Amino acid sequence: MRTLMRPVSRLHYLLWRVTGSRRDVTVSLRNGPRLVIRPAPSGDLSVAYEIFVDELYRSPRPLVPAKVRRIVDVGANVGYALTYFAQAYPAATIVAFEPHPTHLAQIECNLTANGLSDRVHVIRAAAATQSGGAFLIDAGEASRVIDRGGDGRIPIPVVDFFAVIGAAPIDLLKLDCEGAEYDLLMDSRFAQLDVRALVLEWHTGPQRPRADATIRERLAILGFFLVDGIEYTLGGNRFGLLWAYRR
Repeated sequence: MRTLMRPVSRLHYLLWRVTGSRRDVTVSLRNGPRLVIRPAPSGDLSVAYEIFVDELYRSPRPLVPAKVRRIVDVGANVGYALTYFAQAYPAATIVAFEPHPTHLAQIECNLTANGLSDRVHVIRAAAATQSGGAFLIDAGEASRVIDRGGDGRIPIPVVDFFAVIGAAPIDLLKLDCEGAEYDLLMDSRFAQLDVRALVLEWHTGPQRPRADATIRERLAILGFFLVDGIEYTLGGNRFGLLWAYRR
């Protein structure tokens, strides 16, 4: 990660790591973005590495930057993907959904650090197929939404994704919402959206062991061309990245 930083930021970053500082550090990358990074046990460094070193969200089929005018990010985490997209597609405005209170605070820090507050509209709620309330299992970047409360679970608002997003074309849709992508894609209203490119992280589990296959079938029926990305297995469950483009 430090090889992408500007020289002064690299020195600040190395000092931050060596001293074990418990404060956030702000670094500038050579290609422009500024990142506010929290110390461990946060997963900020690993998320930043995936996005800016591995370029997880670099489209395998190049998108013309000037033609990407509207981006929707479901599961914005701490805002690194927002920063990446804003830099890659300078003509775009972005709508972001994120329910985690701590992540929302970091999103604001990263938007302010990059002067993006006017380009990004943050919906401080989870995206779902109907509005209401739910609870968040706090697991950092892998936090997920469930229906039932309990010890350590955070109550959050939930909004109807389709009612909020409207009918305007979406040039790039990102779904990284720890399983909630399935219900959004299977909702009959998804077929009515004008989505030109889609990147999603799919998840399988005991209740949906073939979720990835079902998602692929759904997108193919809707006329998307699919490109598979990385795939992992964790705890017996599989998850991976999938790109889809409107034919």
